[in-house]
Amino acid sequence: RNIRDVVRLHKEELNSIADAEKRYRRLVELNTIEQSLNVFKTGAVQRARVASRLNPTAQYTIPRVHAMVYDPITAELTKLPVDFKRALAEHESTYNLYQVPKLFES
Repeated sequence: RNIRDVVRLHKEELNSIADAEKRYRRLVELNTIEQSLNVFKTGAVQRARVASRLNPTAQYTIPRVHAMVYDPITAELTKLPVDFKRALAEHESTYNLYQVPKLFES
């Protein structure tokens, strides 16, 4: 998605932030979250996740995706608190290209 799509999707939240710096920082976070969700939507990632889910020796599903923001001013790397399972469930019928057998769903 384009950054303008992120603004459009989150316009109400962004418009409620009066401080321009805080609004910009929140836009960066929202964009990072949206791009992380886009990674989950790709066929290659979905195929890999299903394959690892079906592997009885795998400790967890891979690849693992994290929404993280780096602040070059403070040199801090922040992991954003995102519930990917909930976020992706909203669009499962549209983006879930490969189904995991019910036996393996949690």
